[in-house]
Amino acid sequence: MKNVGLILVGAALATVLIFTTAQDNAPVANYSSSMSVERLASRMERFMKMHVEVVRNQMELNTSLRKLTLLQIDNAKNGRFAHISDSTYFDTRTAEIFRRPAP
Repeated sequence: MKNVGLILVGAALATVLIFTTAQDNAPVANYSSSMSVERLASRMERFMKMHVEVVRNQMELNTSLRKLTLLQIDNAKNGRFAHISDSTYFDTRTAEIFRRPAP
């Protein structure tokens, strides 16, 4: 009987020790977790800002390339370009084939 009482007291002390230790670490874990979430949110925000800039630059490059191709096609009046089809031209100087950009 004495051994059963000691086992119950030991189990009770172990349970109390486990719960008090878990409660002491809980606020630290939440703080650390919120810091990592804030860091991740900050990185995502910086990535999205950079992505917007990249997309804007790509759109400007595509617009400039379209304008350049249209100017090159307009030069066909001087005999530099040969008309292949409605959307394709051949450059007689550089032997390149140009496609008319879609409107």
